[in-house]
Amino acid sequence: MKAISSRIILGIFILSIGVVALLSNFGILDYSVGQLFLNFWPLIIVYWGVETLFKPGGLLQRLIGVFIALIGVVLIANRIEFEPLMFNLSSLWQLVVPAILIVSGITLLTGKKKIGKSHYAVLSGLERNRGTWKLGSESYVAFLGGVELDLSLAELPSQETHLDLTAVLGGIEVKVPRDLTIICEGQSVFGGVEQLGDESAGIFTSKKETRHEPNLSTDHPNHGKILRISSSTVFGGIEIDFA
Repeated sequence: MKAISSRIILGIFILSIGVVALLSNFGILDYSVGQLFLNFWPLIIVYWGVETLFKPGGLLQRLIGVFIALIGVVLIANRIEFEPLMFNLSSLWQLVVPAILIVSGITLLTGKKKIGKSHYAVLSGLERNRGTWKLGSESYVAFLGGVELDLSLAELPSQETHLDLTAVLGGIEVKVPRDLTIICEGQSVFGGVEQLGDESAGIFTSKKETRHEPNLSTDHPNHGKILRISSSTVFGGIEIDFA
């Protein structure tokens, strides 16, 4: 569906240029190709939004896609003076701050549900990087704060362990051992996520399953153990790297 939708937008744009050029050359239409580009270049933004909307992902990604596409539509409406959709973009910041809060709330609400303990760093820091400690399926939230975790010092249960990370206007740094199977996935809005050297940043990015699967002997303490990390960040950053 994504490919069809984005191809339709691009096709309509190119077709329109051709039709306008043809009609202008024969004096049927008093509208130049230059005017077409000047008024409808925001279709590139609409195209970008539709691409984001139809990429594989969750509700948050779809909302971002709709928001980007609407900005493009409003820009076009303003240029061609189509009053029903005209909007003063100088007041865009009046929407941006509430939008940040809405997106942040959705990010927190759509986190992993089957997680045990929840830990919060709100206007503060949380560190677990000294001495041995036990890690279960847990969630960590950094809101205007920071979290540092050294999992090379942690004791993990024998079954699969889930770690849910959320950074809103904050940062989370996680160090993981190399002798452990690790599966990472993450998404960011106006932020960045780095997963075992695989880095992504921008208005909206979504990373699916960065995997690290060491070849361990059956008698290795971490044989059969799996750590699955899910990351979400809004105006923040999450870094997952080897210790």
